[in-house]
Amino acid sequence: MRELTKSLLTYSWAMSWFGVQQVVNLLTPNGVGDPCNKTVQAFKAVTDATTNVLDGSLKEAFKVGDSLQKGMVDLMFGGALAGGLDPNRWARAGGNVLQSLTDVVARAGSRTNTDQTDQHQPSAASTADSPGSNWGPMPS
Repeated sequence: MRELTKSLLTYSWAMSWFGVQQVVNLLTPNGVGDPCNKTVQAFKAVTDATTNVLDGSLKEAFKVGDSLQKGMVDLMFGGALAGGLDPNRWARAGGNVLQSLTDVVARAGSRTNTDQTDQHQPSAASTADSPGSNWGPMPS
């Protein structure tokens, strides 16, 4: 428990300094090119490190949420004021997000059901012999 506490505190301390560094990167001229490039690359590195430790359904859920966020940013910067207010465009974007979420939930559910069925399926002999397993007919 001590090591977990130390790790959590170190992580939050590092993230605080990471934020400070990104503000410094944005405010310090770096010469030629995109002034945000160094900050973008730093955020990408942290995101990649974080998502590399996610497994299965969590990684899928992250991908859906990430796509949703990026799509919303693209809509805002890609002409939200010039055609971005088109209700058909927003309906399509919303439909795509819902479809992606449905796919992730279905995949997660099928994995969970398969795991539970494979691991916890009692044999016919054990269910017949266990007390309380045959309660009889339900009243109408």
